[in-house]
Amino acid sequence: MTEKEDKMNVEKAILDAATEEFLSKGFSGARTVAIAEKAGVTHAMLHYYFRTKEKLFECIIDTVIKELIDSVTEAYKRQDASLSFEDRVVAVMNAHLDFIIAKPQLPSFLFMEIFPSTENFKLIKEKASSALGSLNTQLKETLESANNNEEIDNISLPMLISDVVTLNAATAISSQLATKILNITKEEYVAMRKQENEILIRKRLKK
Repeated sequence: MTEKEDKMNVEKAILDAATEEFLSKGFSGARTVAIAEKAGVTHAMLHYYFRTKEKLFECIIDTVIKELIDSVTEAYKRQDASLSFEDRVVAVMNAHLDFIIAKPQLPSFLFMEIFPSTENFKLIKEKASSALGSLNTQLKETLESANNNEEIDNISLPMLISDVVTLNAATAISSQLATKILNITKEEYVAMRKQENEILIRKRLKK
């Protein structure tokens, strides 16, 4: 293994451990000592690679948001432009849900960081705005066209995004209780919620 590969492996181990620590405990509850221990490195080595807890947190936010936006963007681009606006929204909504289901602590983590910390909220907002980039423009143009052509009941982009995120966040959070209360697997519950969420969003968009 080359020195560069070794360095990349150490960085990945630290980032993986930090993602788990930050998502489960938030910025204030996370401890760099615990991150170093999970990553199998010394505390000094962690600081050598990422300098401060704040820098490490910023890397995690940057990575998580980029991965989320990339997954949604890919789902949007995969859809044929001839498909209805409703179908494209459902595809994006399902990709978003799949991502946050894979990181079940993400919704509660964002709530923890948005409300008590102005600085962390600003960081998350800046990273999200930057990552959205062209996707936001494409969605806005497609939505305006659908509204103008009366394909759908009129809705603004902020409200559409809010509807999708709210439905999916509620699904992700409730899925952690589903196996205990409903006596079904998490996979079964998520599949059923996908169907319900699709029905709800289609009803909202239906002209």
